[in-house]
This record gives sequence, structure tokens and C-alpha cells, in this order.
Amino acid sequence: QALQADDAAKEQRALEAGSGGGDSNVDPDEPPPLGDASEEGDAAESSGPAKTKDEPSGGLPKATTQRKASKWEEKVWKHLQYMRDPVISECICRVAVKPLPKDLDVPAEARSWPPLYAALHLLSRGVWTPDCTKDSEDSGAGEKRLISVVCPTTSERRQHFHRLLYMNFDAQSYEPKELVVVDSGEHPSQFFLGKSKEDPRVVYRHFPVEDSREGVRSQKTAWSLGLKRNIACCLAKGEA
Repeated sequence: QALQADDAAKEQRALEAGSGGGDSNVDPDEPPPLGDASEEGDAAESSGPAKTKDEPSGGLPKATTQRKASKWEEKVWKHLQYMRDPVISECICRVAVKPLPKDLDVPAEARSWPPLYAALHLLSRGVWTPDCTKDSEDSGAGEKRLISVVCPTTSERRQHFHRLLYMNFDAQSYEPKELVVVDSGEHPSQFFLGKSKEDPRVVYRHFPVEDSREGVRSQKTAWSLGLKRNIACCLAKGEA
């Protein structure tokens, strides 16, 4: 009986230590568990800075919710949420979460685009317009599949690597293959401009936008590395 009383007292003290004084018994160094995503793939809520009243939350923008959103708009918004997922940005890439667009204002012809293309058009601030006539490369029976090597770059600071990039691509023995380069900066790469005319395997696209930098607010349109990579994947005809 004395041992049972002693054990009961120990359990009582343990309970009081875990709940008393308002202190949590959770290890402060242990990262909080991620929230469960919804069935449709909603991103978990971020523990970052509070949103302003003008910044959209996880739901559709106010301008869209004033009327019944179409299925197409809902799919576009899902793609936007996924590409601005706070878990991926903060926990994996270690960069600040960028705000979602405040509306789904796209040109009339965009309504016929695949939702992913419309989402990338919005994130590019209207600079990138997809070529929806492009078909993927279908391999016939027994044929090897086309492999697409995608590379985002910037001509401002990386031009001296462009020749090396092509040399490494060309040195690979596998065929068929293509090199898809999405470039940003004030001036295009003279090397890739010439090479894309000589070698049909090279797909080169230059966009006169700045590169977004962590902690730097640009007065002009700025693209992140991830956005350029996603656009390159959309330009690819094979397996990227």
C-alpha cells in the first residue's frame, strides 16, 4: 500500500509539472507538426507574419468570390496556392512566402488555356504567354523518349557559364534530347541566340525581367528562380 501511494504521488507531481504555471511540456526546439492538407491539396497554414487586410488568404480572391467561381478558376487558384505553398517556401527552400495574386484578372483568351498556364501567366505578371499550340513529343513504339533538360539562368551574371552549359548538354550520348533555357535580364545571351539558330535541340527564351532577391523589393517585374524553372518545364516537349 505504501508503494502504491508513493507511485500515485509521483504521477500527481508529474501531472502538475506538465500543466502547472502555464508552461508547455512541448520541446521548444521541436518543429511544430504540419497541418493536414485538405482533400483538394490546400497548403497548410503558415506561421509567418500576419496577412494584411488587402492580402488574399488561402481562399479565392474577393473579386472572384463576389460571384460563383468557375471550375476553371478554382483549378487556377489551386495551382497558385501550390506554387506559393508556405511549407515549401519556408521549411524547404528557406525563403519568405510571397503573397498570392489579389485577383484572377487574365485576358479573355486565357480562359481557354490549361489552368496551370494561366497560373504561371499571373505569377509572371502577364509577361509570359503560353504557346498552347505546342504539342508534347510522342514517341512511337520502340522509339526512345525525348528528354528535356531545363535550365533557368540570367544573362546579367551567368553568361560566362552558357557555353559550358551547352557543352555539357551536347556531350551527353543520349538522344533524342533538348535543352530548354529560360533567361532573364536586360539583354539576351548572344551565345544562346546564335546556338538556338544552329542547333534545333536548343529552345531559348529571354524575358526582360529582373531576378527577385531575398529581402530586396524591386520596382520592376522580378521573377524567382522557381518561376523560371516552372516556365521552362511548360516549354519542354519531352520529359523534364
